[in-house]
Amino acid sequence: MKEAILQAGEDLIRLLDYQDEDVRKLVKKGLTLYRQGYVYNLKELEHYVGVVVYDEQEQMVLLNLTDLSGSECDCRHPSFCAHRLAGFFYAYATKGLVGNLLDKWKQQSLSNQITSSLDAFRVQKNTAPKMDKSSYSIQEWLPLFEQRYEQFANTKLARNTSFYTELYEDFFKGLTKEAPSPSPYRELFIIHAGLATLKKICDGLNKTPLSKQTFNTFVRTPLSQLLYDMEQRIYTISQTSLPFSADDLLYETMGQIRTFLFYSSPLQYERIELYRTIWSHLLKRPKWLKEEKLALQEIHGFQLECDVALSHLLVLEKRDEQAAAVANQSDQAIFPYTFKWAKDHISHKNEQQARIWVTYMNQQMKSYLRTLPSYQGSRAIVSMLLSLFEGYSDLCRDQTIYTEALRQLLPYSFVEYSQYLYEQRQLQAWLELQAAFRYDILEYDRSILKDIESENPRWLLPIYHQSIQQLIEKKTRSSYEEAVQHLKELKRLYKKLQNEQGFTIYMHQLVQSTKRLRALQEALKKGKLVHD
Repeated sequence: MKEAILQAGEDLIRLLDYQDEDVRKLVKKGLTLYRQGYVYNLKELEHYVGVVVYDEQEQMVLLNLTDLSGSECDCRHPSFCAHRLAGFFYAYATKGLVGNLLDKWKQQSLSNQITSSLDAFRVQKNTAPKMDKSSYSIQEWLPLFEQRYEQFANTKLARNTSFYTELYEDFFKGLTKEAPSPSPYRELFIIHAGLATLKKICDGLNKTPLSKQTFNTFVRTPLSQLLYDMEQRIYTISQTSLPFSADDLLYETMGQIRTFLFYSSPLQYERIELYRTIWSHLLKRPKWLKEEKLALQEIHGFQLECDVALSHLLVLEKRDEQAAAVANQSDQAIFPYTFKWAKDHISHKNEQQARIWVTYMNQQMKSYLRTLPSYQGSRAIVSMLLSLFEGYSDLCRDQTIYTEALRQLLPYSFVEYSQYLYEQRQLQAWLELQAAFRYDILEYDRSILKDIESENPRWLLPIYHQSIQQLIEKKTRSSYEEAVQHLKELKRLYKKLQNEQGFTIYMHQLVQSTKRLRALQEALKKGKLVHD
């Protein structure tokens, strides 16, 4: 542990930029917290150190001695905060002299220092020539992106799971500060900076594949933030009257987004969706659409990407029938990508085009659901499908397609179908659906039972009979007591239907068939349903 802490101290001072005022302020605050006794409860475990730092409230700090950028703090600050520094100084003081460490830091040659890999210390002093702010050429932007990435990558002791957050927080956001000022060039610069960042994410995932859980934990959030930032710029440009001088940049963008679409295996969904978004909002000129379709014919491999891209271009040309034909010939994996086209047509009230995609979905949905490995996945797809079918039914003022889909998509559509039947006051059909799936209706809210009773009390009789039998079969005292409560409700219903004799006959048969169940007999007597 001593060797690990001392080595971490060497790493730290080698990476700190003493000339940076922000770095010195952070070090000073960390030292203050440490020297005034606000650090305590030191715990050591292999290459980790845990401490508590008090700064208005307690902050738990976990230091990773082999990679300080992977350290954690309860304050959840994305940067390497003063609490982490205070904890490090406290831990270092148990093995060496903090003063000597700081003196060594001050004396080392500033010209040989590397920018800190710790978030809070990464205020880069770029020595490379700055881009001309009047430069509006993607061919000039791309070398700049690579140059800045090399500087960014040099700040890493080793790549770890925080790499993807740092790509967004430091590399991408750092590039946005160098964007030209006037719109739309600023927005286009940021979009291309985002594309460069996405490629680096793909490179990282290719080099070190991650499990789904690890991806969702460490990559999903910065990836979503990056895509959101890019989409906001895309929408901003789409609402702007563009100068003619922007045409060249937009034309260059065609090739860049195509390159990203076919860049690598990771991020397939994100690559496809970004391609569609940029074409929908920035590039849908007839001449460019024609040129892009020809370019797609030269692509080999990436079949799903090609099929979605070609279909999307056809949709933009208002040739949905041809697009649907492409989808029909494609792999079933294209199915969820068609939702966007149906949704867009429905929202724009394009009934004829929407019908093409709704028809396609009706034909393909069952076979696609059979390819999904889990009930949860099928349930999610069905929920989106039904939302589209409902929107289309409202558009064409015909509920037939929606109701038919509700039936065809059972059991995944059970929740929506139940709600639909109940809202339409088709209570008998609602009851039959619950019975078919052996759902205990008596667990519903009492108001639902009252609705059914007001419509036709007789419909509830088989429901109570079935539930009582299932409770008795459990053969526990609690289930017997619940069965007695249901029997009392059943007795009330028979009386309301003026058929008390029917309940008497039922009770006689029940008592005779369960006379060996002593606990049940006692519960019936206690509930005053039978007498000695």
